Amino acid sequence: MSAHREGSNGQLIFLLFYFLLSVSMYLPGPYFVLYLNAYVALPWIGLAYPLNRVPNLLLEYPSGVLADRVGRIKSTMLGSFLLGMSMLVLVIFEAPKGYIVILSAVLGSAGMAFISGSLEA
Repeated sequence: MSAHREGSNGQLIFLLFYFLLSVSMYLPGPYFVLYLNAYVALPWIGLAYPLNRVPNLLLEYPSGVLADRVGRIKSTMLGSFLLGMSMLVLVIFEAPKGYIVILSAVLGSAGMAFISGSLEA
């Protein structure tokens, strides 16, 4: 019976982490565009969104393989680090330029690929 409880706690933690990750990624989206528009022209923001998908597309499968080899926790930690760096890049530069927004989008997408690759591996 103890093993069953331990597994259910792990599932609960997984579901809570996945829920919080989803909320943090999708809820602030429209407000984030308004914030960036104060510093960066809309064409740069429009370019950042499709470029955000490219690293995710290219790294989704390799990140799952990496999660299998080094472990899911290490892969999730790497993804969380990259995701944090994507936000830190915007904070370091008080008035982000267009290329900084694109760099942040690429780092965030790579981080999400490593997180999803490790969660679904």
